[in-house]
Amino acid sequence: RAIAANPRLHHVVVAAGEEALPYASLGTGALTDEPGPSLVVAERHRRRLAAGSADHLVGHGARQVLDAHPARLADLLMDRQRRHLLRPVAALTKAEGPSAHSLFVPLTLYRAARRLARTSYRTG
Repeated sequence: RAIAANPRLHHVVVAAGEEALPYASLGTGALTDEPGPSLVVAERHRRRLAAGSADHLVGHGARQVLDAHPARLADLLMDRQRRHLLRPVAALTKAEGPSAHSLFVPLTLYRAARRLARTSYRTG
């Protein structure tokens, strides 16, 4: 809800019509010798970009980008700013909804961030 209220973010749904099917509009661009994976969704991305969208956020990845990615939390742990962990972890827990799994989200995120904070650059 908070994300939907943000005027800088817009929810764009690409129409799933016949014109946005995989491998649609192949005649409009340059074809290569081998059909690459990008051709599968090329028309869908053209439509998304035509709508003015530069970023594509979906699923759990979107929530981590907007809320609590373990790398960001690891940075907070390394800087000894543990109190700043509370807000993003609580937001991600709330986004999971009421379930038995959501009780473990804060612990799982903290463990992942702590493990990442202890990983050396050479090891990682």
